[in-house]
Amino acid sequence: MRKGVAIAVAGAGVVLAVGAGGVAVATGGDDGPASHQYTQQQADAATKAALEATGGGTANSVETDSENGATYEVEVTKPDGATVDVRLDGNYDVVMNLWWGTPGTIFRLYENGALVSTRVLGDTAGMAQTSGVSFEGKANGTYVYTGELINAKGTTATTSTTVKVTDAAPGTPVVSTDQKKGASSFTATANLWWGTNATSYRIELDGVVVGSGSLTAATPGAQSASVKLSGVASGEHTLVAVFANANGETASKPVKVTVK
Repeated sequence: MRKGVAIAVAGAGVVLAVGAGGVAVATGGDDGPASHQYTQQQADAATKAALEATGGGTANSVETDSENGATYEVEVTKPDGATVDVRLDGNYDVVMNLWWGTPGTIFRLYENGALVSTRVLGDTAGMAQTSGVSFEGKANGTYVYTGELINAKGTTATTSTTVKVTDAAPGTPVVSTDQKKGASSFTATANLWWGTNATSYRIELDGVVVGSGSLTAATPGAQSASVKLSGVASGEHTLVAVFANANGETASKPVKVTVK
């Protein structure tokens, strides 16, 4: 489900496109039943995050996409009437298309003003010219991309296109226990029901790590981790789970446990 936005340059045939990432003008349609495998709670959470990213508006649809570690995608009509897709992860492509005109021999891509890629282009044989750069695991933030298409006659600049990554860090885990009233032995479980997956976890009891390990990321699937505790001292205790990946970590809401 590589969706994209084409931003035309006035007076030239070069366009810059963003696929599968951040905020992009909606194109294409639904990917079928497989893209709607989520709970209402997951859809509500994805919608909330998307509307925060766009500054309000109306959510038209929610989809999931398992391609290349992708996560939730929400189509939003913004208050100004524009329709955008909000991707809640840090994986996307930035693509240059030359639909008409003299082809270039070099394509340069800039991110927030800094050169991030230079591509040498081959002969087009009279066809449209395309080049692009893939980005994975980008941290939360706003990324503005501009490009240059160059040949022996000069340089043509594209306009800018902006990608807004909103949920690169893991979603929020939820902690629960199977403790029987006042028991000192129980299992603490942390579940991540929606959002970007984690690659590791830790479970803390009163700020001390009592369980940790690695997790296999398969966004947008759910994740779970647990630890068996025994001989917990009498009194009131606090459990917290922390899920982490390369872009940060997210802690659960604390859960109180009383041992008698």
